[in-house]
Amino acid sequence: MSRPKTRTALAMLSIPVGIALTGYLISSSLQLGQLLRIDLASYAVPSAGLAIALVCAILLMAGRVRIARRIVILYLVLSAADLVAGVALLVAGLTSYTGGEGGTRLLLDSVLLWLSNIQIFALIYWTLDAALWSPTGVGRRRHFFFPQHVDKLPGYETWEPSLFSYVYLAFTISTTYGPTDMPATSDTAKALAMVQAIIALALFTLTIARAVAIIG
Repeated sequence: MSRPKTRTALAMLSIPVGIALTGYLISSSLQLGQLLRIDLASYAVPSAGLAIALVCAILLMAGRVRIARRIVILYLVLSAADLVAGVALLVAGLTSYTGGEGGTRLLLDSVLLWLSNIQIFALIYWTLDAALWSPTGVGRRRHFFFPQHVDKLPGYETWEPSLFSYVYLAFTISTTYGPTDMPATSDTAKALAMVQAIIALALFTLTIARAVAIIG
């Protein structure tokens, strides 16, 4: 079991842990089960996602990259569905948050969903773009170009973006509504960036603004 594989697996697992924590803290009325009208415990989806991510990390450490990628995709589908459900339920139920306590709860739920948005899309971009997933260990097609690739900076000739690079990418999209110094080159990457930006925009303009207004 090589150290690079272990570090990669632990880094990958840190994001599902963060997503699970936000899932545990968010209001139960914003869970995926509420949208599907399924009677699920509030911790069911975050716990299931964490279990799937743990299996994936173990497979990565064992060198089973192809199987691990399939499991990551399964995890991302579940997490993205939970995120979209949470945002949709939050926007639809804005009027149910009233009073100072309701405004504080709305602000907390909005921030938690905003953090989930960053974490989930960071993992999506990493799964889509990272060289780890190609059979030769070298990216065959880049969906995002980082400054180190475009400008051919000295000392970065063999540089490959880490998972944190994609966290930074997702953070910039959620705060500026588009990639800044890391342009999306493929249609898939552009579409994903648009979806992430729309979610972030909805959370900022609709929910967080209303929460501040209620509290104020």
